Amino acid sequence: MRKRVTRGLLSFLMLVMTVLTCLTPGMEAQAAGKTLIVHYGGRSDNSYDGWNLWIWEEGRDGQQVSFTESDSFGQIAVYQTNRTPASIGFIVRLNQWEDKDVAEDRFVAMDGDIVEIWITSGEVEFATEAPEGAESFDFAALEQARLDVYKEEDAMKLDVHYYNFEQSYSTDTVEAYAWPGDTVGGGYPYVETDDFGALFQVGMKPEEGVTTAGVKVLQDGNADTAIEYQVDLTKAVENKLDVYLVEGNPNVWYDVNEVVYNPVIASAAFSETSSQDVQISVSKPVDVTAAEKFVVTDEEGTVYPVTSVENVTDKDVVLKMEQPLELSRAYRVDREDYEGCQISMDKIIGSTYFDEQLAYDGDDLGAIYTKEKTTFRVWAPTALEVSLNLYKEGDGDNLMETLPMQADVKGTWVCEKEGDLNGVYYTYSVKIGNQVNETVDIYARTTGVNGDRGMVIDLDSTDPEGFSEDVRPEFTNTTDAVIYELHMRDLSSDASSGIQNVGKFLGLTEKGTTNSEGLATGLDHILDLGVTHIQILPSYDYATVDESKTDSNQFNWGYDPKNYNVPEGSYSTDPFHGEVRVKEMKQMVQALHENGIRVNMDVVYNHTYNEESSWFHKTVPGYYYRKDGNGSGCGNETASERAMVRKYMVDSVVYWATEYHIDGFRFDLMANHDK
Repeated sequence: MRKRVTRGLLSFLMLVMTVLTCLTPGMEAQAAGKTLIVHYGGRSDNSYDGWNLWIWEEGRDGQQVSFTESDSFGQIAVYQTNRTPASIGFIVRLNQWEDKDVAEDRFVAMDGDIVEIWITSGEVEFATEAPEGAESFDFAALEQARLDVYKEEDAMKLDVHYYNFEQSYSTDTVEAYAWPGDTVGGGYPYVETDDFGALFQVGMKPEEGVTTAGVKVLQDGNADTAIEYQVDLTKAVENKLDVYLVEGNPNVWYDVNEVVYNPVIASAAFSETSSQDVQISVSKPVDVTAAEKFVVTDEEGTVYPVTSVENVTDKDVVLKMEQPLELSRAYRVDREDYEGCQISMDKIIGSTYFDEQLAYDGDDLGAIYTKEKTTFRVWAPTALEVSLNLYKEGDGDNLMETLPMQADVKGTWVCEKEGDLNGVYYTYSVKIGNQVNETVDIYARTTGVNGDRGMVIDLDSTDPEGFSEDVRPEFTNTTDAVIYELHMRDLSSDASSGIQNVGKFLGLTEKGTTNSEGLATGLDHILDLGVTHIQILPSYDYATVDESKTDSNQFNWGYDPKNYNVPEGSYSTDPFHGEVRVKEMKQMVQALHENGIRVNMDVVYNHTYNEESSWFHKTVPGYYYRKDGNGSGCGNETASERAMVRKYMVDSVVYWATEYHIDGFRFDLMANHDK
């Protein structure tokens, strides 16, 4: 099975995250980042010009990493990330995929903060200990050079002051981890105890335009209540800045006289089995006999009684509510003398209980069009607010109107807009906690260029003449099937094909095409072979070809889903107008049927291109993906055991079969789906 080697890849740099105040209780945040040192040697030609690494981590985009140093073994590349991946995938390649050292994707277990491997050219297996005659990389010198930046005259000197409630600090118990802008960071040791608490000295040389730095404080190897602080570097005076942090508190203070020393409720979440139990973590132990001191409220200020409090550890407790709370509402928990936080659904969101309460079985998700009105319905049960954005075009600055959507049954939100909206583009703005995600409707039927806005469409108007009478060719004996696997672009990409619609759906509708020697090409060639079924490789909208540059030499197998119910725009003659791709794909299916060929479609529901920026995650964060799934080998694995993921798969397949007359489906990695 062919798969694009870069799907589901890791970004080389971790984006600085906003302050996190409500993570899953009991979660232990890993200390800092990870470093992978790769030695590459043993080339028979002794030439390493142009060779580099393609590095990725589950759920992240890929990144080229260059070999920057050399030793007696060969070339050396150092890859660092602020994340803590369990494993990292890599490929040794020549320039931009001109060649690969070995065909296989390889993975290295990141079972330490620093992992070092030695790759011998042409060998699939790699060594995790230095081979005879090889040397380990002097990573300590690299780290010391980073720490010495603080001493340089032109460096940004960031003094991080940290207070914990035990007021106990030492080099063995506390450490800071920091990074400028979007770059990877590193650890900074405890320097001394001052009048405030522990002091860490961070030296940085941010690139021009970088105005923030990320900071974590680590206690006993774990991040302080999983908080990542964002520091405003513009507050520095003559390249010097002092910041003040208090254990568990998400605030950053720049004036010691303004610091608030109150402890906080660092995280709160419903349990996996009931919305009557709320698990919380606090930065300072609480008196569990005083249940009345805890206050749980919804967004309207309604108070919900807490009947009892139970200890799990000295900083982890469970609140027992008087009655189960409705999951379609937003809640926060506060306590006397403690800073409160919002109650998260991180634990309950993928549970059977969650599905029983909120799974929606209606057939009206998406934009339901008539000439008189269009009704929009989206399933977003964890959203505080949802708005509908209407655009004139599929890209650019042309917002027409934003309309509030109304909360409705089973976690859905609804908005009805009068008038004929055919050809109007749209997105949803989904408010999750304090963050607003603009997202494409996962049920969108078509989109603008590059799939970044859905489009309201009159599907009947896209039917080619006679499409309503189109039927699948007769075929009775399955053992007689002759199946031709076809990549839409490859059919006509060679200059000798004689096909006018190069790389397009319409290329498969052309008859009478020949090469320079007069031999049949395209559809006529396929018919000459006696083919009964064409299996088109993924032709839904995928992420890794820029549809605005279809004249450039771009290629992908298509196993990078972005919009499952939308034809790929680069295969249409006009990707900027959503109706064109729909009509032309129907024309292709109709032409094949007229020539006695059935159409099977390769579908990839087991993973998306990525997770964090996918429309699924932006609509209902944490629901559509398995937290620890990697059966696809690239992460981003969908959780088909959950009701709304199963529903989506079924709805999507039925849609392709009914609207486009697709005859059959080849499921990628079907074993990844629950039975």
